[in-house]
Parts: sequence; C-alpha cells; structure tokens
Amino acid sequence: MFFNNLFTFWLILRQFLGVKRIKTMDKQNIFLTDGIICDDYDHEDFERYEFTKTDLKASDYPSFKTRKDKTLSFKDWAEENLSTDELLEVPVMNCLRYFPDFIEFTEEDRYKVAGNTTLFYDTKKEAWAVGMTGGGMDLSPHLLDTFIALGKGIPFELAGSINKNYSAYVENKKHFLNCKLLAKAYKEKGKQFIAYAKDLT
Repeated sequence: MFFNNLFTFWLILRQFLGVKRIKTMDKQNIFLTDGIICDDYDHEDFERYEFTKTDLKASDYPSFKTRKDKTLSFKDWAEENLSTDELLEVPVMNCLRYFPDFIEFTEEDRYKVAGNTTLFYDTKKEAWAVGMTGGGMDLSPHLLDTFIALGKGIPFELAGSINKNYSAYVENKKHFLNCKLLAKAYKEKGKQFIAYAKDLT
C-alpha cells in the first residue's frame, strides 16, 4: 500500500516537473535569425573592442604571493604582470558573430555566456558580438548555449551545425534541453515559411 502511494506520488511529481519545465521553455525568447552576421576579428585594431573582464583570483597566481612589493594590490599587480588575454575574455577564433546594431545588452549579460565564448562591444561597428575564447575542437554547443542564454536569436548558420548527440563540454542534460529549444525554433520558423509559401501560390 505504502509503495503504491509512493509510486503514484512520484508519477504526479514527475508530470508536474515536466509541465513546469515545458512552461519555462515556452517563456524563453528562442528564435532563428539571419540577422546575426559573421565577420573577422581585427587583430590590428585591438582598441576598438570592449572586452569582458575575467573573474581573476589572487589564489590562482602563486607569483602574486611572492611579489617583491607587498603593498601592491592584486588588481595593480595583475595589470602589470598578466597578459591582455589573461586580464580579459579575448577571442582566439577569427569569426565574430555580430548582432544588429539596434540590439542592446547590459554588463550583466556578459556573464550569461557559456564557457569558451565571450560577449563584447565593438566601438567601431557600434554593435555587440559573440566570440570564441577557446578552440581546437567543435565548440558549436557552447555557442548555442550562449545564444539561447542571451535570448536575441540563434544564427541560422550555427543552428545547422548542432548535433543532439554531441555536447562538447556543455553538460549533456543542458545540451539536450538546448536542442529541444532549437527544435521548437525550427518549427516556428517552418510555420512562417509555410505562410510565405501560401501567399505565393
């Protein structure tokens, strides 16, 4: 009797959690777009980019503890001793994905992105962009996770490269949910194409 009630309770709870998860998915602003344009990273004009600062910790740098000037703060020591790549989230891959110039983000949005990606502002283009801070393998699941978290659209060219069975370093459950969201975005875009087709026939 006890186990039957427990099993019934588990079924109800699982159904409730499933519905709640679907509702959360529905609230997210997920859609496909061709408005996010790829462009090259300009290595010669570094100053044009306003990069995201990394969350540096003194404990990660043993050489800070052995510094000669003990009055030097970690921030001042870091600016004197660390490279730009260590101080900032700097892209290492040439392809940057630019949002339309009317899309705006806040400073807090910079920290929503997945690992191996960065959100920054290009003062020359006057537009926000997403870049890769890691490479050497296919990290498209990280980009998908970032664009979903930012909620301003998923590039078509990226969507076509996503594989449900490949998550790179993104947690499998999270990647699986991202794929469900992407599938939903495909279906919504499909409805638009069907409507366009009807208007043309």
